[in-house]
Amino acid sequence: MKHRTNVIRESAAAVTAAALAALVAAPTAAASGARTLHAARDGNGTTCTVVRPCSLEGARDRARTETGRDIRVLLEDGTYHLDAPLRLGAEDSGTDGHTVTWTAAPGARPILSGGRAVTGWTQNADGTWTADVPAGVTPRQLFIDGRRAVRARGVACAASVCDATKTGMTGAKATGIADWQRPTDAEAVIRVRWRNYHCRIAGVSDDLPTFAQPCWTNSAGGTNRTGPAWDTTAVDSTRYSGVAFFENAPELLDSRASSYGTRRRAP
Repeated sequence: MKHRTNVIRESAAAVTAAALAALVAAPTAAASGARTLHAARDGNGTTCTVVRPCSLEGARDRARTETGRDIRVLLEDGTYHLDAPLRLGAEDSGTDGHTVTWTAAPGARPILSGGRAVTGWTQNADGTWTADVPAGVTPRQLFIDGRRAVRARGVACAASVCDATKTGMTGAKATGIADWQRPTDAEAVIRVRWRNYHCRIAGVSDDLPTFAQPCWTNSAGGTNRTGPAWDTTAVDSTRYSGVAFFENAPELLDSRASSYGTRRRAP
């Protein structure tokens, strides 16, 4: 199965399909006796010095062997392309009152990226741009020239129209979802107080969109907290005011240069 990405844009250069997290904090002065380890995007080995920096994983593993003092891991400049998350656990939090700090090297702006470059853009007759994404990637974020693009989105739907049910909600006809070509690629974004749900549409039957689990189950579940109003944050609570917007359907594309939609296509 292939995926396709549609983008309204004058130029499709320098596009990355994933979130980029920048580490920009300036390191503080090293405490007396602190150990400094260095990491670089092309680093390797276990030395972790300025001239022989380690990889991210190498610096993490080396830091685990250092005990009895504070540890600083300095990341050199550049984009670190990750095939898997950099996992830090309890063993990476320091021992005996000492700390482990990860920060940018002086003047550096390291970026940890799990993104994949999307190339081979072609322009369609309607002015949109289309490209195949790498195998195994289902895009939910798109960066164009380093800036996050906005997924194609619609308008809000009030609770009187999009009323929550056990498996989804009403409103497929009023919102137009019933007429979308591929509604199962779209998501509903719902905000109830401090909760923010992004639930994918699993199917549409007449006027009833259903949503993928466990997102919908979680959105209707309480917190089991006893404080005042803790459990009024579910989609079936009195504080539910409707859907903030639906997103990721080609029918929702507008004229904004930064909006995009993704869809699956059959092989």
